[in-house]
Amino acid sequence: MDQKKKPRGLKRSLAKDKPVAPNSEGGEVAVAAKKAKLDKPDLEEPSRTVALNVDEEDQVAVLRSLYDTAVEKLDADDIEAARDFFRGCIHECDKILQIHNGVIPKAEVENAEASNQMATPTEPLAPEFHLLYGSALYQLGLLSASDDEAESGSKESDSLESFLDTALERLTTGLDAVEEGKVGENGPDVFRRLLVAKAKAQLHRAALWLPENAQTASQKSEDAWKLLNDAYSFIAEPNASIDGAADDTAKAMLDVAQIFLRHAELYTSDQGGCKLWAQRAVVLFEAIISADPPHFDAHVGVGASLLAEANSLLEEDEENCDDAVPLLDKSLKALETGEKLAKTDTGDDDEKIVTLLCLMGECLINKGNLTDEDGSEDDEYYTRAIACFRRVMKIEDALNASEAGAVDDRPKEVASYRLLPPQFAEFVDEWEKDMLGGDEEKDA
Repeated sequence: MDQKKKPRGLKRSLAKDKPVAPNSEGGEVAVAAKKAKLDKPDLEEPSRTVALNVDEEDQVAVLRSLYDTAVEKLDADDIEAARDFFRGCIHECDKILQIHNGVIPKAEVENAEASNQMATPTEPLAPEFHLLYGSALYQLGLLSASDDEAESGSKESDSLESFLDTALERLTTGLDAVEEGKVGENGPDVFRRLLVAKAKAQLHRAALWLPENAQTASQKSEDAWKLLNDAYSFIAEPNASIDGAADDTAKAMLDVAQIFLRHAELYTSDQGGCKLWAQRAVVLFEAIISADPPHFDAHVGVGASLLAEANSLLEEDEENCDDAVPLLDKSLKALETGEKLAKTDTGDDDEKIVTLLCLMGECLINKGNLTDEDGSEDDEYYTRAIACFRRVMKIEDALNASEAGAVDDRPKEVASYRLLPPQFAEFVDEWEKDMLGGDEEKDA
């Protein structure tokens, strides 16, 4: 290509911070309110009615079912349904909390029988209530931020800030309830999940202070680190190891490593912060690999973490950044290992291979941009990147074909599946135009 392409980082949607169900290790957790009425984000009334296969007298079971359903919808990329179920969970939590605090007299509750089942002010709300409340607020905030970014092109969102602040208040109340001995069943497990959930929400909140208030962001991030350390002591070990540990410990380490990676990726203008969190992620991913060498997600995690650190350097000086080269080399090696594992172990797992291919293509573009222009080495990197992106496009076309019949008969603008980020699709288009232009010059 005649002109080097500026590195374009993969814009990772906040909505893809997919939650772990609240009954699983490392799951997200929520909070209870200390007061009846709070300044919280505007929420539309839930618009779906669903039959829940749970005991309606068990308030927490009802909330858990709503939240789990929302998570399932989110995992299935049914964003609208997920949003409705998160809203429904929050709506029910609001009502329970207001009745509990006497804001809504029981006599005014529409269903008198249901009102008799509500908690009374003398009965403390279960910590898991706060867990589900805060988790739903957190997840809905991420979805709202994704919508705001799509509309305005900006990641800064007053809506996200409001959701996160409210979720953090709920989570803190839940932790206070546990510390006061109101643990109920599965107390230690709920306490740990509350710690993890609050840490995740606090890390997202800290990132919103960047770059204007880097000192506050750093302090809040370290507070989140302490919460995670309280939940899982292994994160502070210089040579973390899970050899011989139970499967749930390995899963917890993967969850925490991915939290660190996502936080590192949010540091677009703070190279020091990105390096700190990316290296913390790498330590845990490598510990997983040490115990389980063919672990696909851990190898991809190492590659993504190193790529995030390299990208933060390139943001500072994209034309002359020698420090980024070894990071990119290590990232590419880890991703190539992941690609081999995907071929042998995961088969045609489209979701996994798409993420890997996008990361690998981005890494190769950066390698090409940092290669001397004399010679064909840079073109070799670009060619490999194009091959990665075309594989993603092929998967995208196949998915659209299976949904709509024939891809050729389906307008591209109404395709349901868009797996390749726009900046990479643009790179492919520019490459193809350059190649076509070169061929025409030869013919002339």
